[in-house]
Amino acid sequence: MLKVLGITKNYPNFSFKVDELFIKKSNYFVLLGPTGSGKTLLMNLLAGLVLPTRGEVYHQDKNITFLSPEKRGFGIVYQDSALFPHLDVVNNIAFGLKIKKISKKDIELKIKNIMQKLDIFYLYGRDINNLSGGEKQRVAIARALVLEPDLLLFDEPFSALDYQTKEEMIRLLKQIQKDYQPTIFHITHDFEDALTLADKIAVMKEGRIIQQGKPNQVFSKPFNRFVANFVGAKNVISGRLKGQGEETSFVVNEQLEIQIGYNPSENFSNLAISSEYIIISKGFLNEKSPNSFWGQVLDIIPKRGINEVEIDIGLKVYSFLTTRSLQELGLKKNDKVNITLDSNGFHFF
Repeated sequence: MLKVLGITKNYPNFSFKVDELFIKKSNYFVLLGPTGSGKTLLMNLLAGLVLPTRGEVYHQDKNITFLSPEKRGFGIVYQDSALFPHLDVVNNIAFGLKIKKISKKDIELKIKNIMQKLDIFYLYGRDINNLSGGEKQRVAIARALVLEPDLLLFDEPFSALDYQTKEEMIRLLKQIQKDYQPTIFHITHDFEDALTLADKIAVMKEGRIIQQGKPNQVFSKPFNRFVANFVGAKNVISGRLKGQGEETSFVVNEQLEIQIGYNPSENFSNLAISSEYIIISKGFLNEKSPNSFWGQVLDIIPKRGINEVEIDIGLKVYSFLTTRSLQELGLKKNDKVNITLDSNGFHFF
């Protein structure tokens, strides 16, 4: 549905290049990256607000590289909603329809339909300046969606919202995706947004896409340490491979050696272990396991719906426990525990 080939944009202090990017019709695509990585620049290149130095953008096999923004038919929602302060809610939503010279009767019908769909009909006729952040974002989404665009572009739409409002907006976007099946390009620095919403994600650093794929692929199998750290992988361990075949191990330091039992395809120097594959017990869970280690609980950090347990086994590792499991174990800070590293959660890079 959308294709980017060899796009570059050069500035005196920043070089941007995307060799290939493909977005399927009706997919929810999330672009992740830190501030200044080039996420908004890519969105503006797709929207036609910025022209590339070289390269091409295709929409449904049509070259739109130099097509003006209004002729692309894309909808844009910015992080600050970018509503017109001198217009009320209805006229903000109607703005694009009026430019298209749609009849007054059809405009009224479309506005009522979209406001009811997004559950904001109670805002009909309201002044923009008296709305909450969440209400403004809903109006901004309505303004974009009422035009029935082929592509919706979201520029960090949750960044200025409180947690509860953000959760409401996520549910709204899920419902929009279900009801309208638009193609969505969403940029954010929050990997939890990507896990919740995306069909496919890409991670950008310094104007380059480092890795892309399905969310679980990227989160469980990061390409390098930058991606691992950015997507919240807590257990990234440096070391070296030793031995052959069933005797192969990953040496972390003089005191700690993790048994692998097979030869990785390359001589990797980093091991990522998913936190859900680090199993905690008060005694030996499996005495025959080659990767059972004794350690001490350094901290227990409550998070939404789960607890992150920090353990020292010669290096710090992190595991997740539900509150119920935490209570059943009677686990507390400074406790001595046994942990088992499940090799199903190993990823080398």
